[in-house]
Amino acid sequence: MMSLGDPASLIEFNNMKFVITYMPDIICTRHYIKDLQQYNTRKLIKVYDCTYGLDMFNAVGITVEELIYPDGTFPQSEVIEQWLSIVKQHFQALPKSALAVHCRSGLGRSAVLVAIVLMESGLKPNETIDFIRQKRKGAFNANQVEEIMKYKSKDRFVEKSTKLFGGIFSRKSSTESAVKMCVTKPSQTVVANILQLYSKIKLSKVKQ
Repeated sequence: MMSLGDPASLIEFNNMKFVITYMPDIICTRHYIKDLQQYNTRKLIKVYDCTYGLDMFNAVGITVEELIYPDGTFPQSEVIEQWLSIVKQHFQALPKSALAVHCRSGLGRSAVLVAIVLMESGLKPNETIDFIRQKRKGAFNANQVEEIMKYKSKDRFVEKSTKLFGGIFSRKSSTESAVKMCVTKPSQTVVANILQLYSKIKLSKVKQ
């Protein structure tokens, strides 16, 4: 019997919201859609080659789009480029909505696509795996973990990156921000010492 993940797991990062889930069940489609709606989902990407009715999704403003690639694998570069284009266009048009992705069980291919976006947003591969697994237990098989660890990000979403947990996950920002702060903003101790020295000089002139 196929092992399914939780109905829907929300992944929030870099001002983007993703919902990782499994394929819709014909019998429970109405409940499935309610799960998506609670996160304000406006688009559902299907990476598993299955057939289900779209009328109920369209009726509530959720569009369904195919991006199919083989089960248990890591996507080819063409799929990755298409996926990143979908992500960019979606959040430019609907920045407050969620983008949902489903494969068969909601543990492999859908989670991999979200992982790619997180790495393109500045997360390191090991941080990405841990972050998604905290939200969706059982995500990724051994082959997918290996491919994620080898993934070479082009930092396509880093320029929009926001601070997460104080910015500890950002590849580019932490050191640069610290240096800029030191250069542009003198510390309180330095300022206090300067004021104290100025007061002494002023007092000395008065006594003279």
